[in-house]
Amino acid sequence: MTPWLEILGALAIMRGDKKESSIHRIQDVALEDVEMSRDYDVIKTLGEGCFAKVLLATHRRTSTTIVLKAIHTELTGVKDFYREFHYSYHLSPHPNILSVYSVVFKADDCFVFAQEYAPLGDLAGNVRAGGLPEQACKNIAQQLASALEFLHSKDLVHRDLKLENILVFAADMSKVKLCDFGSTRRDGSLVTKTKCTWHPFIPPEVCEVVSNERYHCRTTADCWLAGNHNLRLSDGMSSLAISRQYL
Repeated sequence: MTPWLEILGALAIMRGDKKESSIHRIQDVALEDVEMSRDYDVIKTLGEGCFAKVLLATHRRTSTTIVLKAIHTELTGVKDFYREFHYSYHLSPHPNILSVYSVVFKADDCFVFAQEYAPLGDLAGNVRAGGLPEQACKNIAQQLASALEFLHSKDLVHRDLKLENILVFAADMSKVKLCDFGSTRRDGSLVTKTKCTWHPFIPPEVCEVVSNERYHCRTTADCWLAGNHNLRLSDGMSSLAISRQYL
């Protein structure tokens, strides 16, 4: 059994870890090959995309239920994986950022790390026609602003702010958490615009950039996206419908 897996039996202790290394000094993590089916019982797949799948699982030895984010090795380099895990772990002390644990390994064709489970899914799955109640929208806006303020205070830009990356822990939206830091970069970093980064709420300065052109990412882009998503929450319209109405 790897030292990382032993830590699963003491998640409460892990939340009190001193995260001493600089958030901008991304360090390699020892990745041991683990046979996932030997150590975990996968309950179900919570989500799956081109680059990763998210699994709800139980660790057999400790009977602990966690979420495993498995990122495909053929599409993601080990340095990119280290970056996502590093930012996710070091930002997770904030109450409105998803908790990520010191559990990281390689299994088959995936890099894997562990995070907490959001029982009510993401915001995209909780918004209905007509939108959310006013108080729920206020709750979300306040918590998201707090998470972004913390993120930006570290000179980091999320770059992938969307309803699917805000997880729900209470039906009245009194507890939501920001997640998925795979696209996160330091403020001012040069990044490349790709087709998959386009959607109706893309910030104007990014819209002006042509596909495959490099540009400097800024924290203001996160603020633009947060404001526009608040509009979607309030009336329940899809991003495409809103863009057609207001553009």
